[in-house]
Amino acid sequence: MATRKPSFKKGDRIVYPPHGPVTVDQVKTEVVFGEKRRMLIVRADENDLVLKAPVDRWEEIGIRPPMSKATARDVLRILSEPATAQSAQWSRRFKAHNEKLHSGDPIQIAELIRNLELADAKKPVSAGEKRLLKSARHSLEGELAITYDTDRDAAAKKIDKALASNPEMAAADNAPLLEGDLGAELEG
Repeated sequence: MATRKPSFKKGDRIVYPPHGPVTVDQVKTEVVFGEKRRMLIVRADENDLVLKAPVDRWEEIGIRPPMSKATARDVLRILSEPATAQSAQWSRRFKAHNEKLHSGDPIQIAELIRNLELADAKKPVSAGEKRLLKSARHSLEGELAITYDTDRDAAAKKIDKALASNPEMAAADNAPLLEGDLGAELEG
C-alpha cells in the first residue's frame, strides 16, 4: 500500500532524519540538473541549518510528520522494557545501532537509547557508542517535544523517567562494582 504524500507548507513542523525536527521555510520550484523540481526548504530547529530536499523524494529520504501521541506512549514504554539481545562483537553492535539511529523511526531510536543506556549503566560503553547515544537522545527529545508541545528539557525528563522505571536499570545501579573498576578505587 502506497503512503499518501503529505502536503508541506510553510511553518509545518516535520522530522528529517538524521537532522531531527525541522520547520518548513518554503516549498518552491527550482531547476536542478536542468530539470524543474519542487523543493522542500527546511530549517533545523536546533542550529538553524537550512536543508533542501526534493518533495517527490520525501518518503525515500525519511521525511515524515512528528510521531503521534500513541507512538510517543509506545516509545516511553519501550524505554522501560528489558534490553534486546545484542551482538558481543563491537563492530556488529555499532553497525546495528547506527542503522537504528539513521532509520529515523522513533521506535527503533527508543530501542537504541534503552539498549545503550542499560549497557552503559552496567559497564561504560565506547566513545563511539556514547556519540550514537547522544545523537539518538537529541533526536528523540526533539520529536517528543513537538509531540507533547513542550520544550526539549521536559522531553528529556520523560525519557529519563521511563528509563528509571526500567527494572534492568535499577538492577544495574545496584550491581556490585567490578574489581579494578575506577569507582571502586575512588570509594576505597
